[in-house]
Amino acid sequence: IMLGISLFPPIFILVCIMALPESPRWLVLARKNEKALLVLKQTLPPEADPSAVLDKIILNTQEDSEASWEEMLHLPDWPSKRVVLLTIALGFWQQATGSEAVVYYTPVVLRDAGMGSSSMLLLGTTLVGIAKLLGEVVCAYLVEGVGRRRLLNLSSVLVTVSLVAISITFALSKNAYANIFLLCNYMWWFSIGLGPVTWVCMSELLPTRLKAKSMSLGVFANRLTSGICALSFLSLQEAAGLSGAYGLYACISVIALGFYFKAVPETRGKTLEEIQDALAAGHL
Repeated sequence: IMLGISLFPPIFILVCIMALPESPRWLVLARKNEKALLVLKQTLPPEADPSAVLDKIILNTQEDSEASWEEMLHLPDWPSKRVVLLTIALGFWQQATGSEAVVYYTPVVLRDAGMGSSSMLLLGTTLVGIAKLLGEVVCAYLVEGVGRRRLLNLSSVLVTVSLVAISITFALSKNAYANIFLLCNYMWWFSIGLGPVTWVCMSELLPTRLKAKSMSLGVFANRLTSGICALSFLSLQEAAGLSGAYGLYACISVIALGFYFKAVPETRGKTLEEIQDALAAGHL
C-alpha cells in the first residue's frame, strides 16, 4: 500500500504536464507560428503585444543555433558568460546550505536531540515534509506577485536565521519539540524561495542557444553539492556535533546571502529577449 500510494503524485504530474502548452520558441522552431502566437496571447500580460514578441522570437531563433561544448568554453561576450556562471552558482548555492541533510537525516537529528519514540520520529519527519510542501504551495502563489529576486533574498535571509537558531538550540538544550519546530521553520523558508525559485531563475536567464548545456551544468553543480552535503553530514555530526554541523551551514548561508543580493537579477514580467537585451546593456 505504501508503495502504491506513491504512484498518485507522478500520475497527477503527468496529467498536468499534458495540459501545458508547448513553448512558443519550440513552436517557432517547428514552424508552427500560429500556435506560437496563440500561446503568447494566453500567457503574456494584457499590456504586451503578442505579435511583436513573436516577431522577436522568430528573429532570435533564426540567428541562434545551439552552442557546442567547445563554444561554451569560449563564449565571446560577458553577458553570455555571466548567465552560465549564474546558472552554475544558483545550482550550487541552493544545496550548499544543507537542505538535503535536513530532508535525509531528520530522524537521526531528532533521535540525537532526545526523541526516542519511533512514532514521534515519524511524526517529526512528516511535519518537516509538510512544511516543505506548504512552502512550495505558497511560493507558487507569490512568485509572480512578489518577484523572483525578492523571494530568493527573503528566503536566504530567513534560512540563515533558522540555521543559526538550530545551531544555538542544539548547543544549549536537547528539546526535541523545539528542534522539530526549527527544522520545519528552516524547510518552510527554504521552500518559499531557494527551493523552487532557483529553477525558475535558471530557466529564465538563459538564451535558447545556451539553455540545454547551461542547465545541465547547473543541475550537475546542484546534484554534486547535494551529494557532498548528504554524504558528509554524518561525519560532520560526529566531528563537530549537530550544533557545529548546522553552524557550518549557517556560515555558508551567510556567504550565499552576498551572492543572492548582489548577483541575481529580477526576471519577473520580462520575456527572454528583454532579459538578454538588458544583460547585454548592463542593466541587470
